[in-house]
Amino acid sequence: MNEYLIDTFISRKAQGSPVKLFVLPYWPEYSTLQKLSKEADIPVTAFVKTEAGVESLQIRYFTNTGELPACGHATLAAAGIIAELYKKSAVDFITVEHLTIRCVRDNEKVFMTYPRYESSSYPSENNLLAILKLSSVRAVFFNTNLETVFVELNKPEELRSFVPDLDQLKSSVSDVKELVLTSASDITGVDFLLRSFCPWIGIDEDPVTGSVHSVLTPFWTAKTGKTDLIAWQASAAGGEVFVRDMENYVEIGGRIRVLKAD
Repeated sequence: MNEYLIDTFISRKAQGSPVKLFVLPYWPEYSTLQKLSKEADIPVTAFVKTEAGVESLQIRYFTNTGELPACGHATLAAAGIIAELYKKSAVDFITVEHLTIRCVRDNEKVFMTYPRYESSSYPSENNLLAILKLSSVRAVFFNTNLETVFVELNKPEELRSFVPDLDQLKSSVSDVKELVLTSASDITGVDFLLRSFCPWIGIDEDPVTGSVHSVLTPFWTAKTGKTDLIAWQASAAGGEVFVRDMENYVEIGGRIRVLKAD
């Protein structure tokens, strides 16, 4: 078993989001995977099973509270490590829900292919919106695939300064796993901003998140007319995400940095 500590979606100004990655020859018991994740004590731990002659590798993701169906920044970390270990420019991962995520190294970045998800309206009378107490809400929408509520704000400064009541968030709804705030960017060279809160799955604020760009990419493409965009995750750590709208799918990319390898 090999283990790695990786920062993902980094830049000169971004610390990115940490991932602990274990590369395994077989799947241990669920309880062992959960124990290793708790010991790592970071938002998400990923596990990849390698087999000789197998092109598509199985990947699983855990937080302190349980298993996730998918995780963008953890997949990015795994892709960078596997590409280096096996000298491959592309690798396919298969998640526990049988989603195939193709990852391709593009110079210093890694890009992941994700489904292109549409969104639906979210009821304005829902308790979740009432407790947020946001003053510049422009749009609210929901994606069932990710079980995520998205709130577009008019003011980037409100996105940056927002401090959620995490206990209230958790108790307000039971059909949501993530809340994402987004706004147009106030940074030169960046198209849009976002922050992500996931107290329902044991992550107060995600330093950088990848999978929500399955929804945000077509949303911001429609608003800007651009198919290649740069996002900045305005968490304390910060993160730079490169996205491409390919009509039938999206590509989500970023840089990684290996901090430790054992």
